[in-house]
Amino acid sequence: MHLDLQKYHRDRPLNLQTQIQFIERLSKLLGKHYTIKQALEFMHFDHQLDHIANKFSLLLHSGHSIDYCFKMLSFHPLIISYINFSKESSHLHDHLSHCTHLMKLRYNLQSKLKKRLDILYF
Repeated sequence: MHLDLQKYHRDRPLNLQTQIQFIERLSKLLGKHYTIKQALEFMHFDHQLDHIANKFSLLLHSGHSIDYCFKMLSFHPLIISYINFSKESSHLHDHLSHCTHLMKLRYNLQSKLKKRLDILYF
């Protein structure tokens, strides 16, 4: 199966909220002892995550590593770093769970800061 990998990389980058939703769902499903393949199949039922899960599945099926899949789908560099670390330690579920928590904190802080700055300048 040949994939046009550049096509996936050129897609509009995912917003941070969608990335968080994806890794949170993946983490929860892995925590319930589903395989990555099964978790991605479950995500096909979620309209917001279907296109990401489909691309992710195709990349994995083509033999690419999980960190490469996240990179090709333009996930945040912190998420990719967590995935790289989890490859070394073999604790993907734990690292995804921690990463989800960290990215939620980051998103909330950025949102609050943006609101404060908007108030100051307008």
